[in-house]
Amino acid sequence: MNSAAEVQRAAVAATTQDSLVTTRDTTEAVAHQVLQTLAHDLRQPLSAIESTAYYLGLVLQRGDAQAREHATRLRKLVEQANWILSCGLQFSDASPLSPQPVDLEDLITDIVATRISDDTHLSLDFSGKDSAGSGQSESLGLVQLDVRRMRKLIENLLDLLEEAGKTALPVRIRTAAEPSTESGTPAGVLLEMSVAAVGLQSAASLGCGSSLCLDGAKRIVEAHGGEFGCSVDPADGVRLRMVLR
Repeated sequence: MNSAAEVQRAAVAATTQDSLVTTRDTTEAVAHQVLQTLAHDLRQPLSAIESTAYYLGLVLQRGDAQAREHATRLRKLVEQANWILSCGLQFSDASPLSPQPVDLEDLITDIVATRISDDTHLSLDFSGKDSAGSGQSESLGLVQLDVRRMRKLIENLLDLLEEAGKTALPVRIRTAAEPSTESGTPAGVLLEMSVAAVGLQSAASLGCGSSLCLDGAKRIVEAHGGEFGCSVDPADGVRLRMVLR
């Protein structure tokens, strides 16, 4: 039997642990609220800068190619700043997930439909085949996802890959059934996003904000009980791999 002193120590340890968890959750919530306020306040001047750059691009003389190029560059920097803020909000959001049964391919199709433009190059491969390449078509089924969080995650990753490909290279999105493993890992749905941007040496070479984007994606996918990985190869480009269940 445990002595009274041992029981008391265990109770104190449990209380301390609970207090630490509560403090961590409170700190994360406060940090996210601060970042939300910061993002809101920063996006107002960023929007004004973007509008000014757009206007300058319209009124500058056609012969002044250098000035027009600087105006276009300014707009791209504003877009990048907004994207970094979005990735920061994604990473810091520690609110509980609200998962529901979702057809992943329908969600991706809806996201892609809102992004189609003259400079968008997306390739969809909804094969419904297992990732081992058996060639047997099968239904992917539904996965439990927080739609709002997963939509933003996919949008941010698409922005990352499009920037890596300099918008000229197609971003490929592939889904497949992920079979269970002998070690007991349950079956799921594979989501793979890639761009053949050769010459990149590592994830760090993807540019400003990329680490924040990838860390946020990993955090959200793992919170859903899934797996996330990123590989960068100088010969093959960038490949993002997610398994969702």
